Amino acid sequence: MSARDGSAAERAYADIKDKIVYNRIAPRSKLKIDELRRQHHPLGITPIRDALIKLHQDNLIDHTPNVGYFTRAMTVPIFMDRYNMEFALLKYAINSGASPFAGEGLDPSSLFDAPESTGETETRRSSARYIERVYGSIARMSGNDEIVWANKRFCDHTRYIRELGLERTEGQGTIIEDVKRLVALLANNERAAAIDILAVLLDQKIALLDGSVKEGTYRALSAV
Repeated sequence: MSARDGSAAERAYADIKDKIVYNRIAPRSKLKIDELRRQHHPLGITPIRDALIKLHQDNLIDHTPNVGYFTRAMTVPIFMDRYNMEFALLKYAINSGASPFAGEGLDPSSLFDAPESTGETETRRSSARYIERVYGSIARMSGNDEIVWANKRFCDHTRYIRELGLERTEGQGTIIEDVKRLVALLANNERAAAIDILAVLLDQKIALLDGSVKEGTYRALSAV
């Protein structure tokens, strides 16, 4: 594969991953290599197959030997397990505190004071990315690469469902304000209080899961 093909293959992987993460392909749909290849002309079969293998390794799609690759259905239990695991990892990172909390660049004032003309969808995605950066900074407190990687994987797997949750909260205020408080507490090394806020955020997000999953599934099926 040429360098140009490699770059195109990376773009194809990123594009397919984006469709998977944002549930733009109906649940339990077979991911057909020929169709995907046509969408990413002039790529051959191998780069597309490699992208699907990587997506399966990333635990974003399912694979049935001798049958193919399939998208997953959104379910509340799956996301609840992911939220609970993320809470356990971040709690450990805060308690272990091998490294101090790095809060540089996490001042959200300019983000959340942005003009409404930026659009609700873009603001919501910016809010979700900000929360991901906060979680990433917490994970790095552990000094453990495995925890940092697990946090990144959590963010990838839950990005769409978290954005739907923000969409369903009035003005995004409660969750965002609690995240701001979390950052302030960690910056002041008030770890026990920070864990309490983290638990509140977990409860808020789990309470939104049922409606968010239903909405995400409805949108995916409606787009078929």
